[in-house]
Amino acid sequence: MSSQSQRIEALERDHQLLLRKYERLEEILRVVGLPIEEWVSPRVAAGLLNVSDSWIRQRIGEAEDRRVSRKQTSLKYGTHYRTKPNCQSQRVDWQVNWRKWNDLLSNPPESLIL
Repeated sequence: MSSQSQRIEALERDHQLLLRKYERLEEILRVVGLPIEEWVSPRVAAGLLNVSDSWIRQRIGEAEDRRVSRKQTSLKYGTHYRTKPNCQSQRVDWQVNWRKWNDLLSNPPESLIL
């Protein structure tokens, strides 16, 4: 067996091991109640971030106002919040990247432009 074949077999074994670890991690996240997805509703994000749903929606509204008027804001559309993809409704249905919000909220409040 050539060294290249051995390397391919080793990579395939490593790949299978990583898949099993990933599946186990997903199971653990489900058990502890954390979403696997990064993009969640403001209600779900509020529970994860220990803030209120209305606080998140208010921050999104303010960030949108600032974005439209081209003013600086710490919350970025497409990074921290977005509209739900393929939303056929007339009302805006927001999604929040709870991990990015968590990172943002770990900064000192005086450094944030919300």
